[in-house]
Amino acid sequence: MTEMVMPADSFLRLKGRTSYFRRKIPAALQTQLASSEICLRLGVIDRDSAVQLGRRLAVAVDAFFVSARRNKMLSSQHLTALLGSALQEWRATIQPVPVPLVSTREQAKTMASLADGLLHRQSDGYPMVDDAFIAAQFGATGIEVPTDPMAMRLAGNVLTAGMAAHYLETAAELARQGGLDRGLFKLPAAEWEEKAFRLVAPYGDVEEASAASPKRESLSQAPVRPTRSAIPASAPMPTAPGGVSTKFAREAGATLSTQANYIVSERVKAKQVGPDAVRNLGPSLRLWLQICGDADVRAYSAQHMAEFRSVLIDIPKVYWRSAGEQAKNILQVIVEAGAKGPDYVRVSPKTVNKHISNLNSVFEYAKTMGLIERSHASFAEGLYLETGSEVSGLEENEERPGYTPDQVQLFFTHPVYQGRKSEYFYNDPGQVIVRDALYWLPLLACFQLMRREEICQLKVKHVRQDQSIWYFDLMHHEVKVKRHSSKRRVPVHDSIIKLSFLEEVVHGREPEELLFPELVPNAKGSHSDAVGKRVSRMVDSLGIKLVRVDDTEADGALHPFRHHGITQLENQGIQGGIIDALSGHSSNDRKSERRRYTDEIYLKVLRDTINKLHIPVDPNALNGKWRASRQEDRP
Repeated sequence: MTEMVMPADSFLRLKGRTSYFRRKIPAALQTQLASSEICLRLGVIDRDSAVQLGRRLAVAVDAFFVSARRNKMLSSQHLTALLGSALQEWRATIQPVPVPLVSTREQAKTMASLADGLLHRQSDGYPMVDDAFIAAQFGATGIEVPTDPMAMRLAGNVLTAGMAAHYLETAAELARQGGLDRGLFKLPAAEWEEKAFRLVAPYGDVEEASAASPKRESLSQAPVRPTRSAIPASAPMPTAPGGVSTKFAREAGATLSTQANYIVSERVKAKQVGPDAVRNLGPSLRLWLQICGDADVRAYSAQHMAEFRSVLIDIPKVYWRSAGEQAKNILQVIVEAGAKGPDYVRVSPKTVNKHISNLNSVFEYAKTMGLIERSHASFAEGLYLETGSEVSGLEENEERPGYTPDQVQLFFTHPVYQGRKSEYFYNDPGQVIVRDALYWLPLLACFQLMRREEICQLKVKHVRQDQSIWYFDLMHHEVKVKRHSSKRRVPVHDSIIKLSFLEEVVHGREPEELLFPELVPNAKGSHSDAVGKRVSRMVDSLGIKLVRVDDTEADGALHPFRHHGITQLENQGIQGGIIDALSGHSSNDRKSERRRYTDEIYLKVLRDTINKLHIPVDPNALNGKWRASRQEDRP
């Protein structure tokens, strides 16, 4: 950008539309003032004001130069203070150059963008209005200001939703007034109005409440803007001794929303956690930011973690499933759940502990990086909830029971195996059989003792053959398993081979293809969530219930197949180490000193063992149904 000298005064320069005051420092004072030139930004102001201010600054600078020649103690800091004071004094009398009005179309789009920006920042955990503003709104309506922090946060969310709705309504009104809601390039005024309505709908009849207030603002009035103090301020960047900035300061950002991912990435580099750790942190971090706010990692304390846990305990079991739900702050989700009754189903203690652990690992590694004092106790100390047998009094194998033989036999009478109405209506009986992931997944869980995600992520190349033995290669580096002990080779059961699994799913396909291409990973990287829900619906349609020994009902649809098979092998007296080598469990047998000097269990031994599973499923009968359905499809 070129720099122009304003002819009215040689001390002024113009770059674009911004005016600058520039003045050479006399050579005799350059060492004392540690500079050779003064360059002060005056801002975007009109020419006359710039000239007036420039002349006043020139007089003040000349007077300072005279004083500096006499007083050697005057330095550049004194000069800066002088210029700042003069500029602040004159800015009060200077009128900015009016910004040209943009087109009505751009104004409408800008208002809609402001609404989206507010909602996105709120969903990411940023408080858009401060407590003082919220209290002022309560006072203006004659309502007592609540002392509960959660109520104040929810009130802030409501105000933000109202502001966003106002922006959207303004955008729609501008579009309609300018006739921009019609034609080929029309603006989505109707969508903006509908979205504005949805934002305020949960809070009652806003129009009626506003009409009753004498302070109601018209559509043309500007919406209340969040105060500057409501926007999270950037924390000072940490510096090493001597003022040299650290790598953390340069790359991690100023607040936890970026610092947490940086810290976990450092743990990944140090091979302390797997490459999925950053992604796994995402849901927990989003909850933390919405509950505790977004600040520098060193600004948090154990009290924040305690508040985090207290809110986590009240989160409903099902939340943030739909796009509409995900737009809500978690505090709003809790309040809406509580409005339906105090006894709503909440997340499990294991889920609470998982979120606490995810965030606590960030703070603990921040100690390793020197960001937090090592002497500080763990933020999560004493906060983990008791789980499992500590709460229920049940043994681990009783917490998640398996299917009975009768239940397994009943499951495979489902229309998916006997004939369903169509590919879509899989719970209704008919003549259609589709050998897709929904068909194979329960069979593989039953006969192969593999976990749901272990099966669903496999590619064609992960089904391999060693001499005459076909097996699933869960030792491949691309296969993600629950823990290191889960890396294993699982021979293909003879019944799966009889069901033509190799011919239907493996042979003649590209090695890099997924075994079940329809199982695309979701946002969390899971291939099995969607199909797992469909299996759950199959179980429910058959009326199958999993009942613990204390008569309580257990969850699970695919894991009970695995439990059933493991129990069957144990009842046959199979060695625990061999069962664990098939199921991927980590037992004392596999960890013992003897195992250090024992080679991997032979694949033939594993094949012979897994073929001892006698599941009440007749492969010949299933094949017969399959062939009959294919004949029905032929013209």
